[in-house]
Amino acid sequence: MPDENENEIKYCEYCGAKLEKDRIYCPKCGKLAINARKTEKKAIEKTTKKSSKSGEIPGRECPECGSIIRSRILKQCPVCNAKLQEPPPIETEPKKEESGFIFTGEKLQPLTNKNSWNLREGLYAFGNSIAIYFIVLLTINTIILDFIGTPIDSVSIVEILVGEIPEITLGIYPLFYIISRGHKQEKLGLNLNSKTMSIALILGIAAGMILYFINYGLDIFFQYIIDMGFDEFLGIQEYYSAYAGTLKTTEFYWIILFTILLIIQSLSSEILFRGTLHNSLKDKFGNQLKGKVIVILIVALIISLTYSILFFFVSLPIGIYFFVSYLILNLVLGCVYEINGNLANSMVAYTIYNLILLIMMLFF
Repeated sequence: MPDENENEIKYCEYCGAKLEKDRIYCPKCGKLAINARKTEKKAIEKTTKKSSKSGEIPGRECPECGSIIRSRILKQCPVCNAKLQEPPPIETEPKKEESGFIFTGEKLQPLTNKNSWNLREGLYAFGNSIAIYFIVLLTINTIILDFIGTPIDSVSIVEILVGEIPEITLGIYPLFYIISRGHKQEKLGLNLNSKTMSIALILGIAAGMILYFINYGLDIFFQYIIDMGFDEFLGIQEYYSAYAGTLKTTEFYWIILFTILLIIQSLSSEILFRGTLHNSLKDKFGNQLKGKVIVILIVALIISLTYSILFFFVSLPIGIYFFVSYLILNLVLGCVYEINGNLANSMVAYTIYNLILLIMMLFF
């Protein structure tokens, strides 16, 4: 007799509750029980798999009849009219911001991530910044006497100050792009909390000093080439001698102004090259070691060509000097940035490097 009763009992395939033989609806979950199982194990397994695959709305158990109510709107049990508890909150995964395209009216607009660059978006910002840079540079070149041409015997303080303007413009468009769209500073890889800034100061000062000694070694190397008879590189020494001579003899307030412009220029160029271009290329090549190395090399090559291409047309030896020096400089800055992915690292490093060069020009 007990065996016959057990055979008559089935289990709901949704919640695993026991069902009598003639039950059509499960009294626990209220679902149709046509495909009821004969074993409890299978019902529970199916329920577990089903709930893991589909995030069902959490149910509420009626305190009177025990029915499970999954509706979040009902305040009374539809079976016995008993009052139900407030529905529990639904656990949802945080929404991921993705890049793509979206129609706004009749126009297809890019859908961008507020925290990171995608390749297309970053190259767009970088291209606009470089266009602004060359427009300003060529405009200044037509106003100031052959400023970026073959080095001359004397350089005025006005030429030195105005010469900082093109690089200052480099970071303006990325900042405008981010601010105007309500994006976050993390898009540039910039972290300004106290702990990371302490690390950035330590790394930046050390890297800035290393960059100076690398530059000093490069000067010794080119001096050796000049001593071997390659007088084409003499123009570099003549230009820097005239540059340093002007700074040493100018009034102090001009030095203060030049120092401020030099710091702004250092920060602005890092916003574009590491904060925008570097991070955009990582969207293409990935965040693994191999991808980081490729990105550092590409960025260093692009920057070297950007700064030296005009000199290649004016004087090939000077173009070679600037290409090599900027290549090494940006390889180091790229590595410093990738130590912990904070743009403040390379910002501090490049600023310290430029300030050391200025101090050496003024006092040595």
